[in-house]
Amino acid sequence: DDNVLLPYNLEDDEEDLRETQRPFYLRDCLDLLRASNEDDNAYSSHQTALQEVTKLVRSKPVDLHDLASSLAKELLYMENKFNIARFTELRQSGLVALAVEEPVSVSRVLIGDVFENIGLGTRLECLVTLEQAAYELSGAKALDESRKARKKQFQQDMTTNEPKISGNRRLVHKSKTESPQNIVEDGTNRVERAITSIERRTRRWGQSRQKTMPSVTVSNRFGPIAPLQFYSLLEEFVKCKEDSSLWSGANGSRLLSSCLITL
Repeated sequence: DDNVLLPYNLEDDEEDLRETQRPFYLRDCLDLLRASNEDDNAYSSHQTALQEVTKLVRSKPVDLHDLASSLAKELLYMENKFNIARFTELRQSGLVALAVEEPVSVSRVLIGDVFENIGLGTRLECLVTLEQAAYELSGAKALDESRKARKKQFQQDMTTNEPKISGNRRLVHKSKTESPQNIVEDGTNRVERAITSIERRTRRWGQSRQKTMPSVTVSNRFGPIAPLQFYSLLEEFVKCKEDSSLWSGANGSRLLSSCLITL
């Protein structure tokens, strides 16, 4: 009997055909990031690790506390030697996720590396990561997203509530003689449009003209760790304030302005 036969699932995500399988644990992801450039699957390993690291970190695995600092180091000093698509975006997303989920240990790594003997781009990336993590931890990101959603909903409601007139508008009929049926239909349509317009503009007690979105409540998780980041960055800044190699020239001015903005 054909009715008892189960249909075969033809959907295939071709996961088994991937050159490098997706990692399910942070340790495996770290090993993929550390894959040597001479490995045959180095490109696939780096690409897969970058694509999955943010998701794994956001899931808050039990070994996140132990591996967060190592992951941050690997991502921070990783180079795009294989021209991986969206490399900078994926790496920055992973760094921010680490700084949000493990702010204490990762912020120490980032603040310490700002004043190490590294390139200006890496220094600025450390500071940008600290800023974006603070933006998310403080709840400001969630509030901004909520405001954008409310604004979009308000614009949609305003567009829906505007009276619309369809058809050709004319002061004089094209034909001097029209059938009584057309005259009745035209009058009925005008009455319906007038009633609809009045209903849209009328506000009744207990009802709102616009759909109200639920309010968003956020918690400021940045407050408890803000002094740690502030004084740690300030301490490192004071230690290196006499280092002319850091603050001289255009690069020094840019680094100084970025430090002050982050503070």
